[in-house]
Amino acid sequence: MEEKGSRFEAFAFPCSSISEHQSCLKELSSRYSDASHIAYAYKYLEEGVTRLKASDDGEPSGTAGRPILNHIDGRQLINVTVFVIRYFGGTKLGAGGLVRAYGGAAGLCLDQGNIQKYIAKIQVRIQVGYPQEKQLDYDLKSLEALVISKDYGANITYHISVPKEKKSELLQHYPQATDL
Repeated sequence: MEEKGSRFEAFAFPCSSISEHQSCLKELSSRYSDASHIAYAYKYLEEGVTRLKASDDGEPSGTAGRPILNHIDGRQLINVTVFVIRYFGGTKLGAGGLVRAYGGAAGLCLDQGNIQKYIAKIQVRIQVGYPQEKQLDYDLKSLEALVISKDYGANITYHISVPKEKKSELLQHYPQATDL
């Protein structure tokens, strides 16, 4: 997107931790090292707490990061980081122009993105005997659970991630399941 000679490029990435955000920022800072500004906003859920931040990266306060965050909030998104890179074109845009340009670039980026519904998950441990392994594997698929690890010993200990809304169904069949 262009605005009075300045070019704005926006990128959105799935993000569920500060380290994921920092990794994306590092990559973009390296790739676009000649950019004037890399403003961003992120919002992610960590252990039931919403973490968010907006950075103007040297632009006047509230003119870059906040408009990006407004687009994230307006679409009710979570676990996302959005970056808008600006190449200065020689003409100052003023506060209103910056808000429109950064917000507009973020909005276009999110409109074109492949946004997936957020599903809250919990991690659970289940221990079963070897004869129950195939049945548990089948049940976990139907519950849309992800097997994080399987430890084979006297019994098989599964560490899984399961949609929170399906926990009661899991417990009906496997009451020995415990939260991690």
